[in-house]
Amino acid sequence: MKREYVKPVMQGEAFVANEYVAACWKINCNVETGIGFIDQNNNNKYDRSDKKICRSNPRSGCGEWHTGVAGVPDDGPEPNAMWQPTDGWGIPIGSAYKVYWWSTGSSDHDQHFSKVSAAQWETNPNAS
Repeated sequence: MKREYVKPVMQGEAFVANEYVAACWKINCNVETGIGFIDQNNNNKYDRSDKKICRSNPRSGCGEWHTGVAGVPDDGPEPNAMWQPTDGWGIPIGSAYKVYWWSTGSSDHDQHFSKVSAAQWETNPNAS
């Protein structure tokens, strides 16, 4: 018995992210003027052997809340970088401290930092 030929048809659906899927965290970019860096030698201060995250020196946090920050554990942001406060000339003042760092792009203005010791973050109650 011959089968009837059925022309194959492909259907696709576009995935469109919305706050119910993509936005799980709101975090405040809340650091003062300073330098963001990866502490390569684990001495808890910024020096030449460390990897500077931003080219601009010094810079400060934008002070804005960012929604949909990825990679945050269930119990809140964990430190993944350091922040060295500086004066207006880029000279280090005080002690460096741990921060949560995330990026929303490739420029210096897309690099964001939140103090882990005084982190301002919250879960998004609408996220699934």
